[in-house]
Amino acid sequence: MESDKCLLPESLRLPCSSMDYGQVIAFADTAAGCAGFNDVMSRRLRMAIEEAVVNVHSYSGATFVTLDASICNRQLAITITDDGRPFNPTAHDKPDLSVSADKRPPGGLGIFYMRKMSSSMEYCRKASVNILTMKFNLNSAATG
Repeated sequence: MESDKCLLPESLRLPCSSMDYGQVIAFADTAAGCAGFNDVMSRRLRMAIEEAVVNVHSYSGATFVTLDASICNRQLAITITDDGRPFNPTAHDKPDLSVSADKRPPGGLGIFYMRKMSSSMEYCRKASVNILTMKFNLNSAATG
């Protein structure tokens, strides 16, 4: 029945000057529901999206961030676009977790979590914008 088909959230564009994290959470929750994610996978998706948006808002100097969701090839893709300084999180070194937190240089844990929560991450820079795509496998939606 066509009316029962889940609609992915529409593109969400937010100004960094007045970031509304409630809208980010609602976007993540709608995408998770459409993907059929269980509670564990929904939390992973939400955490990855929140971390990416917080990084853009806090560190990039961007004026906006845009979120898009799509499902293709049994994967939910979340694309986060911003006009901030170029930054490729996929090239960021993984933190050395064998070193205690008080001796480890600050930063990098959020990107580490984004990697752990998603199936894959891809980055590119086009027309003065950062484009980060995180993918989440649908076949792991029920098992987490």
